[in-house]
Amino acid sequence: MRKALLLISLTSIVSAMAVAPVPTAAQSAKTPDAVQKPSMPKLLKQTGTIISVDAAAKTFICKWQTNNWTYKVSDKTVFRTKGKPADFADLKLDSRVSMTFHMEEKQRVADIVTIEQ
Repeated sequence: MRKALLLISLTSIVSAMAVAPVPTAAQSAKTPDAVQKPSMPKLLKQTGTIISVDAAAKTFICKWQTNNWTYKVSDKTVFRTKGKPADFADLKLDSRVSMTFHMEEKQRVADIVTIEQ
């Protein structure tokens, strides 16, 4: 009985060792893919109505459904109206806009603002 139990134990140990993968030197070495690449900001889209413009702070507030969102404008922000270039001064109250923006921490930063009316 002891011999049978010993034989079963040894068989299960050998089987477990055969199934478990052994890391090779190539697997354990860091590959260039392991280096983190800088992540691109996720681009988001929104459409709404301008309810406030602050030229000094370079921000505007847009109403979308029941929420009001503040958007910051950077030097890279592109403004368009009727397919032509525009600028921040073309933002007027009650203008309908659609925009592409990204988040910087908790601030929405406008990338492309299209003035629809």
